[in-house]
Amino acid sequence: MKRELVRAAAVLGGFLALLLGLMLTTAEAKNPFLQPEALAASAPEHRHSGPTAFLGEALMPPRPAADFDLVDWTGERTRLRTFQGKLTLLTFAYTYCPDTCPLLVARFQAVQRALGQRLGEDLELVLVTVDPERDTPERLRHYLEAVDGQRWHFLTGPEPTLERVWKEYRVRVERQGTAVSHTNLTYVIDGNGLLRVRYLGVPPDTVLVSDMEKLLP
Repeated sequence: MKRELVRAAAVLGGFLALLLGLMLTTAEAKNPFLQPEALAASAPEHRHSGPTAFLGEALMPPRPAADFDLVDWTGERTRLRTFQGKLTLLTFAYTYCPDTCPLLVARFQAVQRALGQRLGEDLELVLVTVDPERDTPERLRHYLEAVDGQRWHFLTGPEPTLERVWKEYRVRVERQGTAVSHTNLTYVIDGNGLLRVRYLGVPPDTVLVSDMEKLLP
């Protein structure tokens, strides 16, 4: 009897594993951002394994971050190279986002709480919109006021210009009515303007803070 129960449990376990595999395969097939070309575009080059190992995916060798020329929520022209000499946390989001963007914004808030004394001096927090049609400087200003992000840089600009930025940073953007689907990628750029660490998805705030502290002077 005991042997039969064990055999039955093994059969049931195999069936459940097969069912789970089918469910995951179906979910991946329906998600355009989990297709091979999308994953290949955002896959990390290398995980740093030295004494200063990062918790995120280290880009080795570090490469220059592509410069861009956009408009801040203050209405002022802003270039990425303006922040050279400082550590920069860069992500992509939009103010009407109902799901992952608020989580990313919460991570930025946590970084601000942990490293706020360095903000503006050694550190900059930068977001680039994926919805320029609605994310005007005025809209961005109201949004940042609501999330205590007045010391952040939330950037917008003409869509053709932003499309080049998205491409440079491997962010895929698709509009479906009022919803905007986009790759969730966040980067840490060091004071020399080099891409050092990348995160796919929404990383824990402790991971961001830990990696950034390794690069702060």
